[in-house]
Amino acid sequence: MAELAEKHIPGGPELFLHLVRTAYANERRPGIVQAYTVLSSESVTDDHPGREYFEDRYTTLRREVTAAFHELCTQEGVRDPDTIADAAAAILAVMDGLQLQWLLHPGTVELGGASEFAIRAIVNAVLHPGPELSTYTRSS
Repeated sequence: MAELAEKHIPGGPELFLHLVRTAYANERRPGIVQAYTVLSSESVTDDHPGREYFEDRYTTLRREVTAAFHELCTQEGVRDPDTIADAAAAILAVMDGLQLQWLLHPGTVELGGASEFAIRAIVNAVLHPGPELSTYTRSS
Protein backbone atom coordinates (compact mmCIF):
# COMPACT_ATOMS: atom_id res chain seq x y z
CA MET A 1 0.00 0.00 0.00
CA ALA A 2 3.02 2.28 0.09
CA GLU A 3 2.43 3.26 -3.52
CA LEU A 4 -1.04 4.66 -2.82
CA ALA A 5 0.34 7.91 -1.43
CA GLU A 6 2.44 8.56 -4.50
CA LYS A 7 -0.11 8.82 -7.28
CA HIS A 8 -3.71 9.41 -8.21
CA ILE A 9 -5.97 6.62 -7.04
CA PRO A 10 -8.66 5.67 -9.55
CA GLY A 11 -12.24 5.56 -8.34
CA GLY A 12 -14.94 3.00 -8.83
CA PRO A 13 -14.29 -0.66 -9.53
CA GLU A 14 -10.93 0.24 -11.11
CA LEU A 15 -9.71 0.83 -7.55
CA PHE A 16 -9.66 -2.92 -6.87
CA LEU A 17 -7.34 -3.50 -9.84
CA HIS A 18 -5.20 -0.59 -8.69
CA LEU A 19 -4.80 -2.20 -5.27
CA VAL A 20 -3.69 -5.45 -6.91
CA ARG A 21 -1.21 -3.61 -9.15
CA THR A 22 0.08 -1.79 -6.06
CA ALA A 23 0.77 -5.10 -4.32
CA TYR A 24 2.71 -6.39 -7.34
CA ALA A 25 4.64 -3.11 -7.57
CA ASN A 26 5.47 -3.26 -3.87
CA GLU A 27 7.21 -6.62 -4.39
CA ARG A 28 9.92 -4.62 -6.13
CA ARG A 29 10.21 -2.10 -3.26
CA PRO A 30 10.74 -3.94 0.00
CA GLY A 31 12.40 -0.97 1.69
CA ILE A 32 9.37 1.26 1.16
CA VAL A 33 7.02 -1.50 2.30
CA GLN A 34 9.16 -2.07 5.38
CA ALA A 35 9.16 1.64 6.29
CA TYR A 36 5.39 1.87 5.80
CA THR A 37 4.77 -1.26 7.89
CA VAL A 38 6.96 -0.06 10.76
CA LEU A 39 5.57 3.49 10.79
CA SER A 40 1.94 2.41 10.54
CA SER A 41 2.39 -0.13 13.32
CA GLU A 42 4.16 2.33 15.59
CA SER A 43 1.46 4.96 14.99
CA VAL A 44 -1.01 3.10 17.21
CA THR A 45 0.95 4.08 20.33
CA ASP A 46 -0.15 7.08 22.38
CA ASP A 47 1.19 10.45 21.24
CA HIS A 48 2.95 9.01 18.16
CA PRO A 49 3.64 11.82 15.69
CA GLY A 50 2.35 9.72 12.78
CA ARG A 51 -0.94 8.70 14.38
CA GLU A 52 -3.08 11.43 12.83
CA TYR A 53 -1.60 10.76 9.39
CA PHE A 54 -2.43 7.05 9.53
CA GLU A 55 -5.88 7.64 11.05
CA ASP A 56 -6.64 10.02 8.16
CA ARG A 57 -5.12 7.64 5.64
CA TYR A 58 -7.25 4.69 6.73
CA THR A 59 -10.38 6.84 6.93
CA THR A 60 -9.77 8.03 3.37
CA LEU A 61 -8.91 4.57 2.04
CA ARG A 62 -11.97 2.95 3.68
CA ARG A 63 -14.15 5.69 2.20
CA GLU A 64 -12.66 5.16 -1.28
CA VAL A 65 -12.94 1.36 -1.14
CA THR A 66 -16.51 1.67 0.18
CA ALA A 67 -17.40 4.01 -2.70
CA ALA A 68 -15.86 1.55 -5.18
CA PHE A 69 -17.94 -1.24 -3.67
CA HIS A 70 -21.13 0.82 -3.90
CA GLU A 71 -20.45 1.59 -7.55
CA LEU A 72 -19.62 -2.03 -8.33
CA CYS A 73 -22.74 -3.28 -6.52
CA THR A 74 -24.90 -0.84 -8.50
CA GLN A 75 -23.19 -1.91 -11.72
CA GLU A 76 -23.75 -5.61 -10.91
CA GLY A 77 -27.31 -5.19 -9.62
CA VAL A 78 -26.54 -6.12 -6.02
CA ARG A 79 -29.30 -4.42 -4.05
CA ASP A 80 -28.53 -5.37 -0.46
CA PRO A 81 -24.77 -5.11 0.10
CA ASP A 82 -24.83 -5.25 3.90
CA THR A 83 -21.17 -6.22 4.14
CA ILE A 84 -19.53 -3.31 2.33
CA ALA A 85 -18.07 -1.60 5.42
CA ASP A 86 -16.60 -4.88 6.67
CA ALA A 87 -15.32 -5.73 3.19
CA ALA A 88 -13.60 -2.35 2.80
CA ALA A 89 -11.84 -2.72 6.15
CA ALA A 90 -10.95 -6.34 5.33
CA ILE A 91 -9.27 -5.44 2.04
CA LEU A 92 -7.03 -2.89 3.76
CA ALA A 93 -6.27 -5.28 6.61
CA VAL A 94 -5.42 -8.10 4.24
CA MET A 95 -3.09 -5.91 2.23
CA ASP A 96 -1.24 -4.69 5.33
CA GLY A 97 -1.13 -8.16 6.88
CA LEU A 98 0.19 -9.74 3.70
CA GLN A 99 2.88 -7.07 3.46
CA LEU A 100 4.03 -7.97 6.97
CA GLN A 101 4.03 -11.70 6.22
CA TRP A 102 5.88 -11.07 2.95
CA LEU A 103 8.54 -8.99 4.71
CA LEU A 104 9.08 -11.78 7.24
CA HIS A 105 8.89 -14.67 4.75
CA PRO A 106 9.49 -13.34 1.22
CA GLY A 107 10.24 -16.81 -0.12
CA THR A 108 6.98 -18.20 1.22
CA VAL A 109 4.40 -15.44 0.74
CA GLU A 110 3.87 -14.00 -2.72
CA LEU A 111 2.67 -10.47 -2.01
CA GLY A 112 1.05 -9.75 -5.37
CA GLY A 113 -0.59 -13.13 -5.89
CA ALA A 114 -1.88 -13.46 -2.34
CA SER A 115 -3.23 -9.88 -2.40
CA GLU A 116 -4.97 -10.49 -5.71
CA PHE A 117 -6.53 -13.70 -4.36
CA ALA A 118 -7.76 -11.99 -1.18
CA ILE A 119 -9.15 -8.91 -2.91
CA ARG A 120 -10.92 -11.09 -5.50
CA ALA A 121 -12.35 -13.30 -2.73
CA ILE A 122 -13.62 -10.31 -0.74
CA VAL A 123 -15.14 -8.61 -3.79
CA ASN A 124 -16.81 -11.86 -4.83
CA ALA A 125 -18.13 -12.41 -1.31
CA VAL A 126 -19.90 -9.04 -1.49
CA LEU A 127 -21.26 -9.64 -4.99
CA HIS A 128 -22.13 -13.34 -4.52
CA PRO A 129 -22.35 -14.21 -0.82
CA GLY A 130 -21.83 -17.88 -0.10
CA PRO A 131 -22.99 -20.01 2.78
CA GLU A 132 -22.16 -19.15 6.37
CA LEU A 133 -18.90 -20.68 7.61
CA SER A 134 -20.83 -22.68 10.19
CA THR A 135 -22.30 -24.78 7.36
CA TYR A 136 -18.84 -26.27 6.80
CA THR A 137 -18.54 -27.73 10.29
CA ARG A 138 -19.47 -31.32 10.95
CA SER A 139 -22.16 -32.06 13.46
CA SER A 140 -21.36 -34.84 15.89
